[in-house]
Amino acid sequence: MREQRLSKRFLALLMLIGGLNCAAPVRAEAPFRLPGTVRPQAYRIDLTIVPDRERFAGHVEIDVQLAASTEEIWLHGRELDIERVTVEPRDGPAFPVAYEQITRDGMSRLLLGRTLEAQRVTLRFDYTAPFSDSLNGLYKVRVGDDNYVFSQFESVDARKVIPSFDEPLFKTPFEVSVTTRAQDRVFGNMQAVETRELGDDMRQTRYAPTPPLPTYLLAFAVGPFDVVEWDAVAASPYRDTPVPLRGITVRGQGERMHFALQRTAPLVLRLEDYFATAYPFDKLDIVAVPDFAAGAMENAGLIMYREPLMLLDEASAVSQKRSYLRVHAHELAHQWFGNLVTMPWWDDLWLNEAFASWLQAKIADSVAPEYHFDRETQIGAIRAMTVDSLISTRRIRQPVNSTGDIEAAFDGITYRKGAGVLQMLEAYMGEDVFRAGLRDYMRRFAFGSATVYDLMDSLQRVAGEGLEIEAVFESFLFQPGVPYLAVTSRCDGETLHIDIEQARYLPLGSRGDAAQLWTVPVCLAWGAGDQRESACVLLAERHETYAFPVAERCPEWVMPNANGAAYLRWSVGKSDAEALAAVFGTQLNTAERVSFADSIVAGVRAGSVSIPEFLAQLPALAGAPEAEVLRQPLAVFRQMYHQLLTPELRPVAGRYAVATFGPLLARLNGGESSLSPADAASMRYRLTRLLAVDIGAPETVAMLTRIAHGYVGYPAGTAPDASRLDPDLLRPTLIAAARDGDTAFIAHLMQVFRESPDSRFRLAVMEALAFVTDPVIASTVREFALGPDVRGNELDRWLYWILNPGSHSVNWPWVREHLGEILAAGNATIGRKAPNSFGHGLCRAEDADALEQMFSPHLEAYPGAGIRLTQTLEHIALCAAFRARHAEAANAYFLARED
Repeated sequence: MREQRLSKRFLALLMLIGGLNCAAPVRAEAPFRLPGTVRPQAYRIDLTIVPDRERFAGHVEIDVQLAASTEEIWLHGRELDIERVTVEPRDGPAFPVAYEQITRDGMSRLLLGRTLEAQRVTLRFDYTAPFSDSLNGLYKVRVGDDNYVFSQFESVDARKVIPSFDEPLFKTPFEVSVTTRAQDRVFGNMQAVETRELGDDMRQTRYAPTPPLPTYLLAFAVGPFDVVEWDAVAASPYRDTPVPLRGITVRGQGERMHFALQRTAPLVLRLEDYFATAYPFDKLDIVAVPDFAAGAMENAGLIMYREPLMLLDEASAVSQKRSYLRVHAHELAHQWFGNLVTMPWWDDLWLNEAFASWLQAKIADSVAPEYHFDRETQIGAIRAMTVDSLISTRRIRQPVNSTGDIEAAFDGITYRKGAGVLQMLEAYMGEDVFRAGLRDYMRRFAFGSATVYDLMDSLQRVAGEGLEIEAVFESFLFQPGVPYLAVTSRCDGETLHIDIEQARYLPLGSRGDAAQLWTVPVCLAWGAGDQRESACVLLAERHETYAFPVAERCPEWVMPNANGAAYLRWSVGKSDAEALAAVFGTQLNTAERVSFADSIVAGVRAGSVSIPEFLAQLPALAGAPEAEVLRQPLAVFRQMYHQLLTPELRPVAGRYAVATFGPLLARLNGGESSLSPADAASMRYRLTRLLAVDIGAPETVAMLTRIAHGYVGYPAGTAPDASRLDPDLLRPTLIAAARDGDTAFIAHLMQVFRESPDSRFRLAVMEALAFVTDPVIASTVREFALGPDVRGNELDRWLYWILNPGSHSVNWPWVREHLGEILAAGNATIGRKAPNSFGHGLCRAEDADALEQMFSPHLEAYPGAGIRLTQTLEHIALCAAFRARHAEAANAYFLARED
């Protein structure tokens, strides 16, 4: 589906003749948040949703409590064609009132025409509305000859479907019924309790009332679905009755839901055990959606996911299984964090997303330890540090004063940094005490709302005195940035002295102020021989010196972030770094090896570690038994290769990469590695992508191209052969074949894409097409990508990659010239993300200027795009500074290695 832009003249004409219901211009008196003087108490909703139609209809009744006398009622409604609104007071007949949408984002009001005193009244609305042309509100998806309707209400799109008080504070029960065609299935948040045949091939389904919910958690799915009835989630110590469990897919895909359904009940039961609280809803449906803007959405009792996350089996890629478990655990955790207890306003969104991100790793690891989810929170926190190092970054708990602020909150700071801070708090408090505090929080605020201060109170109540929970929380929630600890140590034979000085971590080129302070729980480890000791301190000053007795002899090494638990970066002197490197594979655990690798990356980006010093460490990092250790260092190598080296020296660096990583990849390909299956799959993907996509190693590219041709049955008429393709290598395999593919192969690939129902394959094809380097073929690909065969999330994938280093020169002029057309062909999510999609690989000041000029006229239309543009421009400036510092040394290093 695509947003279609109408000319201003045509819009004005439609408004004059009454053919279009448009929002009025923004008025100065319109509040952004609803006044607290009118509170909804209950909703009764009756929708008519027919997927083959262009519009839906609704009748909504809302019981509200007026806390004071008023002549108007503010609420939300967006793009609704209101036919009639009445207000029924407590002691009188209903009377009609005027409705008007005031602002573009749906702030609306009822003009009562009289004064109503404080009382309970009922609002009634009759209206119709168009299905959304973005992937929000109620929107349609066509698969083959079938139409389906799905919903996506978070964060502010329930108002596109029902007149409502569309803020998370307002949790009420909802009574819902939906009328649709008799041949379609319809699903909501709760179990159906009554079905009535209405004649004319129409049927109405009524659902059990919901417990109190905010509007953003309502959900609907309508269409000719496959429905897989699965074994119910068994009763538990916290719940007497089983929970019905179903999988819902488009027609013909139900069999592929079995893998996901089979693993759902263990996750639910582990979550109930963790919270000591029952699953809160009367059923659990999981829905595989062909076109979905987000990865998934935690709607109460009706969780929706992008198809590749749910449609898989035992033969699927390890990465796909890990993604399924990670995201499924995340959305299920939301049934408690977010659904059972909800933040009252979006500034506490992190209470939903950070907790679900942190808990997903713990719960997924408990049911599938072979996938190493215990490392995920730390890895995610390190990824967040890239954005958190910007001076334009957000803090975790950021004031929210606009729709753009709401959309901006759904980022790595909220999810990944938030989860990293929670992991640090858990380590500081102790796992059992932390869990007891969360259980107290759930009990106190079940089916209600709570803020960070309520959470801190629960944690402090359980922990008692002695732990400075509030100081740590506020230190990390209310200021941006990453603490950077400079650690030095000395030993006099009996006592180990450790000096720690803290500042804000700032990369090369940053104009930020390093003089920030945190209250940081720091755990240190040290050792000599096979002996290992540790201690934890609470660092609250700029500089502190700590003394620890040593057991037998002075330590040979000191690790500044024991178990990688703290959200921080660190540096040590040269001799201490060499000592850690010497025990990297023997005395450090997995999390500490990851932390050590990050310290090297942080040093390179801050300018304290040179490129030659970095390259000297790469072979040892590649030898780690965990794929995650190499993740960030490979990103630095890619940046060096593409943005620091001259074209003449890139082949030399390519040969270095083949020599450094090729033997390991050969062992992985031959099944000779000692890595775990999950680590082997991840490492194999990363190294294959580096050598085939970034370096373009001829032998690797040729091998993958042959496999890709067989996989898609090329030349046409050849039987497809999937036997040689490792499913974890689908993406680099297709890229290798498409990048220099000829016209016939690209045409064949696009035709296979059109015919395929496999969403994962379709996404991989769109990514591969972004790498096409031939200008004529690239033009054909662009026309295809903006056409009707490509879904919104597939277009999003293609747009993210079209300015990769290989095809940048082919696509950059087109992007600059046709940005308006590109944005119009996409959806709101694509528009919001576009500054980063097009700017993430840029590294020159002139590119930053062009990007800013391109996007400035479009920012108002896409709330949340502004902060992404600002951050992308800062990333480009930092990249330019990185190049200025390191390019000479990097080129000199490889010039010396030139044959």
